[in-house]
Amino acid sequence: MRVAARKAPLEERPAPARPRVASLAAASRLPLLLVALLCASTATSAQVEEEDLEFDQSLVPATIQELYQEAEALFDTTDQAESLPMFSQVVEALEPLAAGGDEEVLEMLQEALLYRIRGNFNFGQRQEVEDDIARLVELVPELQLDRAEVSSRLADLYDTVRSRRVGFLELDVVPIDAELWVRGEPLPVSTTAYALLAGSYTAEVRRPGYESQALAFDIEAGRTLSQTVELERTSAVVALRTRPTGASVRLDGRKIGETTGQAFSDWQPPSAVARHPAREFSQESEFDGILPGSYTLEIGKPGFRTFRAKLDIGSLDDYRFQPVVLEAEEGVLVLRSLPDDAEVQLNGQRVRPTPAPDGTASLRLAPGNYRVSVARGSSGRFEGVVDILDRSTVNLDVTLRPALVLLGILGRDDVAAERLGDEIGDAFRRADTWVVLDRTDDSRPELAGLGLTAEALRQAAQPGAAVEVDWNAVQEWADRRFQGSAYLLGVLTDDLIASEADLWIFSATPGPSRPERRRVEVASRTAVPELATAFQPQLSLERASLGADLFDSELAAGAVIASVTEGGAAARAGLLPGDVITSFAGIEDPTAQAISQRLASLPRDEAVSLRIERSGDTLSLTPDRSHVMIDFTDPDLVYPAMFASLNAELERRSDWPRWLLQLNQAALLLRAGDAEESIRTVRKIDLASVPSRAPAGLGRSAADYLLGLALSQAGPRYLETAREAFARAAQSADERLFHDDGPRVAPRANARLARLGGAPQ
Repeated sequence: MRVAARKAPLEERPAPARPRVASLAAASRLPLLLVALLCASTATSAQVEEEDLEFDQSLVPATIQELYQEAEALFDTTDQAESLPMFSQVVEALEPLAAGGDEEVLEMLQEALLYRIRGNFNFGQRQEVEDDIARLVELVPELQLDRAEVSSRLADLYDTVRSRRVGFLELDVVPIDAELWVRGEPLPVSTTAYALLAGSYTAEVRRPGYESQALAFDIEAGRTLSQTVELERTSAVVALRTRPTGASVRLDGRKIGETTGQAFSDWQPPSAVARHPAREFSQESEFDGILPGSYTLEIGKPGFRTFRAKLDIGSLDDYRFQPVVLEAEEGVLVLRSLPDDAEVQLNGQRVRPTPAPDGTASLRLAPGNYRVSVARGSSGRFEGVVDILDRSTVNLDVTLRPALVLLGILGRDDVAAERLGDEIGDAFRRADTWVVLDRTDDSRPELAGLGLTAEALRQAAQPGAAVEVDWNAVQEWADRRFQGSAYLLGVLTDDLIASEADLWIFSATPGPSRPERRRVEVASRTAVPELATAFQPQLSLERASLGADLFDSELAAGAVIASVTEGGAAARAGLLPGDVITSFAGIEDPTAQAISQRLASLPRDEAVSLRIERSGDTLSLTPDRSHVMIDFTDPDLVYPAMFASLNAELERRSDWPRWLLQLNQAALLLRAGDAEESIRTVRKIDLASVPSRAPAGLGRSAADYLLGLALSQAGPRYLETAREAFARAAQSADERLFHDDGPRVAPRANARLARLGGAPQ
């Protein structure tokens, strides 16, 4: 846009600024001219803005501030004498700090001296009074006592002592708001005379937009020296302030300076930018050396969008802009498929994305590279890296995966440890079903305190060795520190040249704390990838069901049907007990096991052909679908990985029945040796939601049978309760274990009852 700058009439100039503040004194010269500059909109990325704000901090120690306040409170009481030693301590503490020119230090030192002067004057300590007046005059030569606040006798004494040390300079200067600089700092802009300590001075009269003029003069105590100075105008002056401070100002690409400092609290932002606190703006900065003409004004700062405007300078005059609010550079990160209860972190710092009606959530970010972490308890993690550009929108699909936390590779063969750690990370990244979080550096200092040393774990790996590690404590520590879904700690079998390593893998709570140990060859190219494959369980909790019990006989060329479930697929197809299946889904003379294995892999709703010896006919049969319990005897199964998958399904409220997921969790916990947690898990099952399968199938009896197993392993005190669970399981003659074609529960439950001494009392 084009800006028509207007010069300001002299009478609109504000009152002079407070003493001894160079930037305010300079700012006081310019009129308030409302120039039609576009102010950039509010920056929306708070994390960017706050980095660039500057806040004043007090140089006065807190103890001195408290002492000053206590002395001030005492001064106007009958205990005034007690306040004087306190003011003396304040003076002694502040005098060394006063050389820095801090306004707060100077003001408090001045007030403390005045209190001490008044107090000593009241108690007749004339010499102490004169000494303090001399100190105060040295500090603030222009200070005069208000005769309405102190006695005339004290005011006369002050004037007498002051006249012995202070003279005056009457400076008739054009322009009238030019500054007199003495010893590197400006004196307060004055319309009368400057109070100066007696002595010789080399000074300078300055005003932006004018050529400076040097002065040399002598000040005599009690005398007034008159001087006339007229400065020559050399350029126009542009004054402005910015939010944030520290912005560079350029004209036609040439840098002419930067905004500096912080606006004083008594400055009020004009209405156009009043939504921003005054402390977020710079002081008003002046830029001279500008000749009449048209310019492109640019105001910028790293991390913020550059403000640009056309600037017309018509004459050698002063021009003031409204405060310029720079808009932070930012892009938008859109997180898609983000669960409502997930925790999001950027570069390790927790953030709160803004939800949108379309189900996404977004973050407005300064340009840069960000590591995005999303966690939903122990059930899933996501990690990714995004590059945010200004005014860009990056869409990120959040796919939560269980997190495997690598706690490190113990052992002193650093080459083998590094190679194995890299292989684990690479293999799991290729598998793309788990997120691998390498927390080796974070966990290393704490492992030994938990008993996780290489030597201890090597001993624990020996057959029959007593495990001394408190795995419950280890699990609690890992969950508290890292919130993974499962944890892996490697131990090299040798410290010099390790050819093998034991990988100890344990679940997050509420999974079993007892780890599963896998031994791998360090140099093998297949061992770790095979482990990564085992960490990818296909969580299918259903299979095809024939609805018939089968057995093998040497007298039959195929599987024999022992019984047929009423209403099941076999019954609907007209199969009868005693029928021999001579062909099933292309398998000739199939065994019962071969048919079971084929059913386990059969896709949903797929029909199979079978031939019955009785009729010789080939039939088409579509099996039913049955819920299943996972085969935890599978040697390739990594149970911490399976438990994490089950837990993730529970937390995300999947389509699998909740009771079925919990039943499988309980079975897994029991297989891992954690009978107590298995009991707790079974007892959490809502029995009303578990089908009572009549006449046959997987249901409540399986839950009772599993509970009985866990109770019988939990100790002698639970044996009676275990018998009660087995007795309930034995009541249904046709309910099944594992799946709808699995073995009946009742015979197994009765066998367990017999081992425990019969039915419950």
